[in-house]
This record gives sequence, C-alpha cells and structure tokens, in this order.
Amino acid sequence: MFIKLTPAQRDDTFLDNYFDELPDKHDLINEKSSSSNIIFIQTNSLAKNGDQNKFTARQACAIESAARLNNNMNISIIILINNNINFTQNNYVKILNLHYRNIFFKPIIANEYFKDTPLDNWWTSGIFNNTSKYPAVQMSDIIRLIELWKNCGSIYSDLDVVIQKSLDNMTNFVGEVKNENMVANGVIGISCGILGKKFIEACLKYLEKYFDGNSWAGNGPAVITKILQKLCKTKKTSEMTLKKCKGFTVYPTEKFYPIHYSEDNLYFDIDDNYKIMNKIKNSSIISIWGYSKNNRTIKVGSNAPYGLVASKYCPIIYKNCENNIF
Repeated sequence: MFIKLTPAQRDDTFLDNYFDELPDKHDLINEKSSSSNIIFIQTNSLAKNGDQNKFTARQACAIESAARLNNNMNISIIILINNNINFTQNNYVKILNLHYRNIFFKPIIANEYFKDTPLDNWWTSGIFNNTSKYPAVQMSDIIRLIELWKNCGSIYSDLDVVIQKSLDNMTNFVGEVKNENMVANGVIGISCGILGKKFIEACLKYLEKYFDGNSWAGNGPAVITKILQKLCKTKKTSEMTLKKCKGFTVYPTEKFYPIHYSEDNLYFDIDDNYKIMNKIKNSSIISIWGYSKNNRTIKVGSNAPYGLVASKYCPIIYKNCENNIF
C-alpha cells in the first residue's frame, strides 16, 4: 500500500526495533572493511529537454578522478535510457574508455530495472510516473538505493564531485551537511555484512511506504536521515557516533562537503584560491553542488579552485575539454 502523508503524519514505528538484533558494539570484523565498486548515476533522460547522450566535462571529471585514485575498484556509470541511443559516441565517454580499463557504462531501462527488487510492486503501481514532480532527481535518489542493494560492498557518489583520495578502505558511511540536522545522500557506502544490508533494506522499506512525488529532497537525504535516526537512536547528527550507530560512520562535513552549498561560488573565486585550496585539501571528495552551476564556466588553465583541482585529479578530461571550457 502506498500512502501519501506529510512527514509529521508518517508512522515510522515499524522501524523502531529494526536494528535491535545488531549488537550494541558491532563487530566490524564481520563487515567487509573495503569496497570494490564506485557507482555513479545519470538520469538526464527524465529531465526537461534531457539529452541521454550528454556527458559533460565535469561529469567526466568525477568519473576520471574516481578511476585514477581507485584503480583496484570498478567504476560503474548507470545511465537511465528510454531507447537504444548509443551514448558511447559521446566524446568524453570515448576518452574515458580509451584511457581507463576500470570504467564501465551500464544503460538501464526503468521497467526492466525494478523487476525482482524490493521496489518491484511499488514501480508497477505507477506511483512514480503519476506523482513525480522532479523525476530526474527523484529517480536518481531511488536508483542509488537499489544499486547499493544489488551491489553491496559499493560506494555511490553524485556526479558533481571531484574525488581526491582513494575510497577503497571505506564502507558503511554517509556524510553530514553543516548547519542542517540532516545527512546528505551524495556519497554513501554500504557493506555486504549484516549492518550494510539491514541499513539499505530499511531505506527501501521506508521509501516504498512514503515516497513523496512533491518533494525535492524527501526521497533522498530525508530517507537516509530517518533510517540513521532509527539505527543510532538519536535525531541529532552530532550524536551519531560510531558506537551509537553500531559501526556505521557519519563523517563530518569536511569529509565530502568542505564548502557549504550557500558558498559554492568559492570554487570559482580566483582571488582567494589559496585559502579555498587549503580548506579543501584534506577532503576525500569535494562536492561542487553542480545543479546550480549551469551558467558558470572555467577556462582551462584558470586559477579558480575548481579548475586547479580538476587539473590535478582529472587531467585527461581537463586537457580535452571542448573549446577549452570546463
């Protein structure tokens, strides 16, 4: 049954005891201590005037940075399509396939993708197609959970990032966003152990019951936050410690989101680049908050912090930007 309720009306007591079988001090030895896959997702085909064949230089940069620093991991790019278009003809896709052996582009069709998953009945009910107001965003939120359910021992990342460090020793984690009592779903790691499996199953159960087609973030960050609140038995992200969360890590803001989205212009600030580069240098991933950057470009060779980071971590894509514009 699919119920439309406001967040305040939602009965989440069915998850109150969901994690009780996990010991208070979860034995991390039982969880795989590293991940073997990094997953990206593109749902352009659902966006207004979406172009299934479009991979931007910045998206390709995220993929290259993942492949370069994690050459022992498979980098999978899940592409939602609605026809047989040959996206491999995209210039950036060609460059990535030429230079990296651990990158794999995987097209999916929604009607086939959801079969034999926990959201099979939910999808066939038509609730998504009938109620979604932000289909590209909401589908991405949903597919990342299904991918982590299908491929445990994986890390999901948004495409509006640059990866600055290896991620292969990380599992069962998300990142906090400063100044909000909510975690983000832009980077998520899930193990193949009981903790990882139960966490992602709980996310899918909650999403199946309370999908909200009117909400931009209600099916993504809000779902992850709700399940963490149940796992850690606290509503405050500052109290979501490794011990309280039974081995699940909520990384501080600086790990993945060193620049708050309200200050995203700093990535393009040439005058103060030293200060910004120093602020982001220890982050494993930097999120560029790309959905607001459509009209902000960087000329290749620029001293803008984003350009400096790209030249270091995705050098091949950066040097081959169309018209020298990144």
